[in-house]
Amino acid sequence: MTRLAQSDRFQEANAAARRTTPLQRDPHAAQARRRCGGLGGQQGQTRAAGNEHHAGLIELGQEMRAGYIDFIPTSVLDGYKLLIETYEKVANLPKVKEWYTLQHDAPKLKLTYMPHPGRGEYIRLAVFIGGVEFEDERISREELANHIPSLPFDQLPVLEVDGEVIAQSLVILRYAGTLSSLYPATDAVVAYRIDELFAILDDMSNFPLWGASFREKDTEKQLAMRAELASGMMTKTLGFPESRIIKNKGPYAAGPTLTVADFAIYGVLLGFKKGTFGIPTTIADSYTNMQRVFEQVKEHPKVIEWDTTHNQ
Repeated sequence: MTRLAQSDRFQEANAAARRTTPLQRDPHAAQARRRCGGLGGQQGQTRAAGNEHHAGLIELGQEMRAGYIDFIPTSVLDGYKLLIETYEKVANLPKVKEWYTLQHDAPKLKLTYMPHPGRGEYIRLAVFIGGVEFEDERISREELANHIPSLPFDQLPVLEVDGEVIAQSLVILRYAGTLSSLYPATDAVVAYRIDELFAILDDMSNFPLWGASFREKDTEKQLAMRAELASGMMTKTLGFPESRIIKNKGPYAAGPTLTVADFAIYGVLLGFKKGTFGIPTTIADSYTNMQRVFEQVKEHPKVIEWDTTHNQ
């Protein structure tokens, strides 16, 4: 028998394919394999083995169809009906299709914001939890003046992505979510739920009276403005995300899984709890569903790790 030679090109492609096999790299598929393996007995072993065989099949099918194997035509599988059916079934799984919509070459990121949590902390957490490397640049108010010329809207935070500067905190948070699998690439319903919560939280920070209170120099007048906000529009508006969380049937803000919506709510409530001049620190305490979301984020192991290593 003559053994088929494999070129260096195939060996490199084969190694790359093994590193990026969708079912191996996709966290949901990995969880499924762990669940199968955890069933115990013959049933669990059989199902776990089946998952690995499917992963191997789609890898082999991709290599053959791409022409990576020397002397073997790309149509070699065409006559094997069951193999083709299985390959197509695996290739069309939602999580496999989602894998190919995502960017897998990690961009170079630099987040610039103040040292305090504010509108930067939920972005830091979303990126960190996803295991995405980034530079966490924290500048003082005095240093901000030197950065103004490079800021698209004269505001922080900004995220530099491979040299391109992205502005607006919730836009950045959404982008961070796509990198961290915390913003869905294929589930339009969950995406709209997240965007809806983003919009109402953003509305709250854009009240005309809120902006005027920041510009007011007289302390007594500023306190009066904040008191009016706290007893009126701010309290009313907090009820809107509370009701949507109930509608989304949790336990998280947008449904059954953790998303960037949870981090946005965490950031708002964290600001209240740490103290905002003229606003009671307990203003959101009666909104039990938002408080549940806050506590779930706060108690997340990676959030605890981040706080321990970066916010002491």
